[in-house]
Amino acid sequence: MAKKDSAVRPAKQRMSLRQFFDVLLALISPLALIMFLVGCIVLVDKYGAHLGQLRRMESLGRITEAVVDFGSPEHDWVFVDYLDGTEERSGVLEMRYYPAETWDLMQPGATIQIRCLPMTTRGSDRVVLANRFDDFRRYRAYLQPDALILLGFSWVVFLFKPQLLYAGLVDGDLLSNEAFYR
Repeated sequence: MAKKDSAVRPAKQRMSLRQFFDVLLALISPLALIMFLVGCIVLVDKYGAHLGQLRRMESLGRITEAVVDFGSPEHDWVFVDYLDGTEERSGVLEMRYYPAETWDLMQPGATIQIRCLPMTTRGSDRVVLANRFDDFRRYRAYLQPDALILLGFSWVVFLFKPQLLYAGLVDGDLLSNEAFYR
């Protein structure tokens, strides 16, 4: 009989689903703050890298002819050779900026029009297709799902527990009491 009584807890001692959810959010809240910051940093970095390359291509880029050396579909790259004045150079054409049918044009030995940067410029090993420059300009795939998942998860935590944004600014007992003893 004693065993049966101990198995049944009084209603006050059982943790409700809401209390369990509050405790879980309180435990993962520091991670949500960190994930939000990391997600923002990743997105801003990727956006800045693309925007910097775009601005350099617009202002310093020169249009020239290149010969396709070979392609690497698993890395989404095409390697090209071209003349920069009298100097022969090699460049990498990143195919992620263009539609899939553009790969059909990238046969070894094919001549294409590219936009390239001077040798002394940062990112000068990268080239873009001159006739598809608008595709490069409209590229938005730097909004990668992994960073968006980090931001989305953080926003869900902040939506249900906005007071967690004040962690470190208020007394820790206040936050834990609110999470554990509601």
